[in-house]
Amino acid sequence: MQVKDLMATDVVAIPITATVTEAAEILRAAGVSGAPVVAQGGTPVGVISIADLAFGWGQAEAERQRVFYRTPTGEYVPMAADETSKFAECPVRSVMMPLVFSVREDDSIRTAAALMAIERIHRVIVLEGTRLIGILSAWDIAAAVARGELVDPFEAGAGKTVAQRARAGLLKDEGDGLKLGLTREMPSTDADTP
Repeated sequence: MQVKDLMATDVVAIPITATVTEAAEILRAAGVSGAPVVAQGGTPVGVISIADLAFGWGQAEAERQRVFYRTPTGEYVPMAADETSKFAECPVRSVMMPLVFSVREDDSIRTAAALMAIERIHRVIVLEGTRLIGILSAWDIAAAVARGELVDPFEAGAGKTVAQRARAGLLKDEGDGLKLGLTREMPSTDADTP
């Protein structure tokens, strides 16, 4: 199965000029947990998720609430409680992940899943050159597994779904997670900086 078989093509994108509040509203209105951040012209330059926003607005288990923001150098700095309104107006670029992990639409689902597992991310951006054409989330892959749609002819137990092979003990866990048996390098993550 290829990425194009599961990816969403109606991608919600956050403009790099958006504030944290605007980004949160776009995600909420679209009912998604994350989206690419795009420069003028639509080139993806990062990804923002509700986890990024929650971290910024999150509470520390201390005497008073602390909110953090990410500086341009990547450092997290606490704000006083009365500065939370300043966080809400921070540019989205100050809290987004400034990397774009991407795949091509003709890449295998296995390649996309491996990239998500290796990088510990929940979604990959689908690019055609530098043009954003889709997004694939871990949920999309999990849903396909649950429907029994994912069959990998290259693993032991060919003809069985990933879930069937896992139950039968045909996938090996060698202490650092399931071995995925990648046969090619991961796609480049070069991204234009705004």
